[in-house]
Amino acid sequence: MPRRTLVAVDGKYRFVPPNFVKETLLATVLANLTEETEVVVELGSGWGRNLFNVYLRCRRGDLRFVACEPADAGRRATELLCALEDGIPFAVHPFTYMEPDLSFLEGGPNVLFFTSHSIEQVTLLDPRLFDLMLERTAHCTCVHAEPIGWQRHTPLAARAREIVATGTIPDDKLSFDDEDFAENAALYSWQRGYNIDLLSIIDRYRKAGKITVKRLEYDFWGANPFIPATLVVWEKAG
Repeated sequence: MPRRTLVAVDGKYRFVPPNFVKETLLATVLANLTEETEVVVELGSGWGRNLFNVYLRCRRGDLRFVACEPADAGRRATELLCALEDGIPFAVHPFTYMEPDLSFLEGGPNVLFFTSHSIEQVTLLDPRLFDLMLERTAHCTCVHAEPIGWQRHTPLAARAREIVATGTIPDDKLSFDDEDFAENAALYSWQRGYNIDLLSIIDRYRKAGKITVKRLEYDFWGANPFIPATLVVWEKAG
């Protein structure tokens, strides 16, 4: 019998071939590049894998790429890779979600931001990040691939706030039943201190008329089936 691996696909658990990947993030980032885009910024870029893939796939000489990463090792790895080829239009900056700083964006450029499983590491996101993205750009679009689909369920979101307030982490067990899909994702996040409020922040800025949500695809893919990424694309309003 051929070897299979368990993943999350479109809100369900599925066994797939080991080489199966639903590569939605890269396609979505590329689809949101416009002629007006001047800078592509990845927040929480690691060693640069996603950002390099965007660069190699689009090959637009007029674009600048910015890797924003909190870890020294990640930034150093990106710099070493850039040194392998002359003229790669990359800049590397230290960045933390706890104290977001986008001062490197000068002159109000048109920016495409994206994140991939990096906001997940921050239990409560500082909403100043959204203010800075809007204030430092003439226009911006942002693509998130983050495990936040469970946050749309009001009882789970309320329980998450209670857990953060009390510090009492549930010791429930995970299951492989599709009926428990959202509860499993929430439980996995709670037990690891993962983000609980990105979706509510996006909704708050949308309701305030500051951003427009262009795409929302819940739980589209998870190589780890218990942290399926939700895809959100939003842009600066006006």
